[in-house]
Amino acid sequence: MRGKKAPLFWATMLLIVICITSGVLIFDGVIWFVYPERLGYTVKGIDVARYQGEIDWEIISSQGIYFAFIKATEGSTHIDPMFNSNIVSSRHNGIYASAYHFFSSRSPGKTQAENFIRVIAEHELDMPPVLDFEIPKRDKDDSESIIEEAKQFLHCIEMHYGAKPIIYTTYDSYNTFLSDGFEDYILWFRDLFSIPNIKGGRSWFFWQYSNRGRLNGIDKQQRYVDLNVFYGSIDEFLQQIDEWNSNFSTIRNYSQ
Repeated sequence: MRGKKAPLFWATMLLIVICITSGVLIFDGVIWFVYPERLGYTVKGIDVARYQGEIDWEIISSQGIYFAFIKATEGSTHIDPMFNSNIVSSRHNGIYASAYHFFSSRSPGKTQAENFIRVIAEHELDMPPVLDFEIPKRDKDDSESIIEEAKQFLHCIEMHYGAKPIIYTTYDSYNTFLSDGFEDYILWFRDLFSIPNIKGGRSWFFWQYSNRGRLNGIDKQQRYVDLNVFYGSIDEFLQQIDEWNSNFSTIRNYSQ
């Protein structure tokens, strides 16, 4: 009996070691759950905030990164301290960039839009502004007011820039708040495990597929960065950039 149990013991130990090793490699960003390049999505980008610290955008641009979404603001008062540096340096190094606002359910959409517009006023964007909408499902009891304020934010931004904002969101946030009434907006969707499968068959434009990306040029205080892909080819991406820029209105005084 003892001899028969030994192979089972060692097989179990090997399985445990494999599981632990895989978990460590996934957490450390060495391996991912999904590889978009193997699925044909080759136009890669990143999204960043102050958590990435000082970024060497010249090095980033040398690693096949075409676009970046850069955090500018949050709520009605918060400003990301790295925004100015990131938006200027990314575009200077040939990366197509846009700015995003992290939406808060605790302040009016209009004042959040004013905060965002004020902060990015001095900068040109290559892609439409982004509403980062990650309101948790537990806030669904306030869904009516949250949805109304989100719509107010989007309306203010569209009126100012002459282009519909992009919406970044997750499954829980989309299914709880955004699945009805936001059909006209481009979606940037988060799914770390597979190609996004959005309720109602909605299409995605951008897909965030990893929150454990590792790129040279990211400050060592936070070595991870979110990785994204565009839905089409590089030619389609550049064509979309041209279309967006042709639709942008001349930025006007928001107070008018």
